[in-house]
Amino acid sequence: MIDDSKSRKIMTKPLPQILDELMDSNKSTNERIDRVEQIAQSALRLAELLKLAMTEGTSAVDKRLLQESSTKDKVQMEAETSSKES
Repeated sequence: MIDDSKSRKIMTKPLPQILDELMDSNKSTNERIDRVEQIAQSALRLAELLKLAMTEGTSAVDKRLLQESSTKDKVQMEAETSSKES
């Protein structure tokens, strides 16, 4: 048996009004989906920029460490050469 209070509640609005509400809801949902897509694309671009910055930063640090290591090796070799000559 159908509960009369539920039946009455469902059938209180005219069909055109219900359809208008559904269309408005659908439009609102589509707008939110578009906004989420924009946010996701922005997040992806930011992640790509961050990856690039980290790669460049790592490369710069590696280069600097290599230069420092090379300088230390030269100083050490010069010191060893000097001590042998003495």
